[in-house]
Amino acid sequence: MIRYSKPGVVELLPALPKAWSAEGSVTGMGARGGFTVGVSWRDGKATTVTVRSVGGTETELRAGTFRKKISLKPGASVKINVS
Repeated sequence: MIRYSKPGVVELLPALPKAWSAEGSVTGMGARGGFTVGVSWRDGKATTVTVRSVGGTETELRAGTFRKKISLKPGASVKINVS
């Protein structure tokens, strides 16, 4: 799972190597706009995403057809089920 970001958007792209796709997670990926992202996946698809503000306040999380606008205070985080 590779993430793409620009100010106002964090998008998860289905780009996991086959050897990793069964199950896994990653934390601390930086995202533009002042956020970090953690992702857990199963069978090659994201299941949960944690977005943490390190200064940013608003962004939109995208994963395939999933869309969710997120508003956070600096230092706050949210865990979202995307499956």
